Amino acid sequence: MNRKGSIQQIYTLICYLIAMTVCFVLTFLLEAIYRAEQIGDAAYIYGCYLVPQISYLGVLTVFAVIRKMPAGEFFRLKNVKPLPYAFTVLIAIGLFFFALLPNYYLGKAISMSGSSSTVLLPPLGNAGERFLTVLIVCILPAIGEEMMFRKMFCEGMEGNNEWVIVVLGGLFFSLSHLNLAQTVHQFFLGSVLCFLYVRTKNITLTMIVHFLNNLLAIFLERWTKGVVDWNSPVVLGVTLAVGAILLATGLALTMKKTNAVKRNGGKVEAYTVILLAILGVMWTITVTAGFNS
Repeated sequence: MNRKGSIQQIYTLICYLIAMTVCFVLTFLLEAIYRAEQIGDAAYIYGCYLVPQISYLGVLTVFAVIRKMPAGEFFRLKNVKPLPYAFTVLIAIGLFFFALLPNYYLGKAISMSGSSSTVLLPPLGNAGERFLTVLIVCILPAIGEEMMFRKMFCEGMEGNNEWVIVVLGGLFFSLSHLNLAQTVHQFFLGSVLCFLYVRTKNITLTMIVHFLNNLLAIFLERWTKGVVDWNSPVVLGVTLAVGAILLATGLALTMKKTNAVKRNGGKVEAYTVILLAILGVMWTITVTAGFNS
């Protein structure tokens, strides 16, 4: 995409680097404030979820202003029809249920390995905390991360084979979390979201999948407490089968109603590969530190 105001691969990588740098600085300040006991556990957890989204959305807003990109260009939607949204719900629920069993045994393996890697869960004790959780943990990531990892990344990689974009997008999204406990699920989630965006060019579809994924991750066990035992191998086996059917159906329908994106003169630049390698090293360092803590 070479027209003025367009998203190019170099812009994608620059925005990502700046956003990650801002995120690291803000996270360092948050850690310092927390260790000084100036904020409580709840505020710290909310801050951990909020900082990346502030970084992504802040950098992308500045990018849009500098590039003089009109809202219609940066937030343009295509395929705004009811049917794709129905496919999206199938994909979201299917992917989440399909991942429950692998995530359960991955968590067991991580626990047995002695790693301290875990996912911080926000408090849900009262209506105010549940509202903040939906806003900060479910809605904002569905906006900020989709704009960075799907809108910016996928359009910046435009011209490459769609499966190259899907795999690289999944890797960037997964490794960026720097968390062993989230790595596998985030790779498949990121890959599916990249595929959905590449095929539809409709960012609201991926936002819905992302929102539903986070919402189910936080509230499903609470909603079904006393009714479903999510540690039961039988239950997890059933959800795996049901999830596989729903996910496959949603993806198949999406593929049937959209056209494959063929390579059109694009290539993965060397700086993209280098950045991915650096991100992999950072992920390895973080994971290793988790085993030593």
